[in-house]
Amino acid sequence: MIRAVALTCLLLSVDGFAMEHAENPDLISADGVGRIRLGRPVPKDLLPADAQASYVAGYHADAQPHEGFRLETPPVTVFLDRGPFLRAARSEAVAAPKPAFGVQAMRAAKAGAKVRMILVESAVLKTASGVGVGSDLKALESAYGDLRLFAVPPSFGGDECTAQSASIPNVFFYFKTCEAAREGGTVVRVAIFRP
Repeated sequence: MIRAVALTCLLLSVDGFAMEHAENPDLISADGVGRIRLGRPVPKDLLPADAQASYVAGYHADAQPHEGFRLETPPVTVFLDRGPFLRAARSEAVAAPKPAFGVQAMRAAKAGAKVRMILVESAVLKTASGVGVGSDLKALESAYGDLRLFAVPPSFGGDECTAQSASIPNVFFYFKTCEAAREGGTVVRVAIFRP
C-alpha cells in the first residue's frame, strides 16, 4: 500500500514537472528545452519550414559528426541521431554536406529521428534557476552549489571550459576558457546532451 501511494506521488510529480516544462518554451532543463527533449523526436510543429536554410551539418570536438536544424522557437540548434550526413560520415570524411542533405534530414526528422543534442546560444533561454548564456560563474555557483569547472578541448569554437552540476545533469555551460570564467567572463553556449 505504501509503495502504491509513493509511486502515485512520484508519477504525479513527474507529470507536473513535465507539464511545467512543456508550458515554458524558454526553460532549459536536464532533458531538453521547452517541449524539445533528448531522446525524442522534435515536435513537428517546431520544425522549420525551410529545411535548406536552417540545416546544419559538420563536425565538433574531436571530429564528431553532427547534423540537425536551427529552430526559431525556441531559438536552439537541435542535432539528430540520424540523417544523411551522419550516415555518410560513418564511412568517409565528408568535407561539406551535399545540397540534398537538408531535405533528407528533414524527412528523417519528420519520420521520428531523435534529438541527440541541443545547443543554446540565446540569452533568452534560462534554467529554472535563472542562468544561461550571458550568466557569469558567480551566478552559476549561486544557482548550483556543486558546480565544477573543467577545461575541455574546443567543441564548436571559443568554448574551452565547461561548468557542470549534478543538480542539473546533461546540461553543460561553456565559457571561452576557465581563466575567462574566473575573471568574470560569461557563458557563451549551453549544450544539453547525455555524455
